[in-house]
Amino acid sequence: MKKNYKKWYLNQERKNIMYTMSIIGLILFPVALISMFLLSVGGWDLAVLQFALLLCVYAFVYSFVGFVHTVRCRKRK
Repeated sequence: MKKNYKKWYLNQERKNIMYTMSIIGLILFPVALISMFLLSVGGWDLAVLQFALLLCVYAFVYSFVGFVHTVRCRKRK
């Protein structure tokens, strides 16, 4: 019984982590887009542009990983 509970608990933790990653990605997208909009209004500073692009990449990766994990978990059920 303890082994089954431990396995269930680890699966729940993994689902929570992937869900959190997906939410972080969805939060980072608007932040990156707003910062890129502010860049276009105020001028193009290379450091800020690199930061905004890095945020976009992280947001995409986090959202994609969370989405793929969600699809994989739904197929199993």
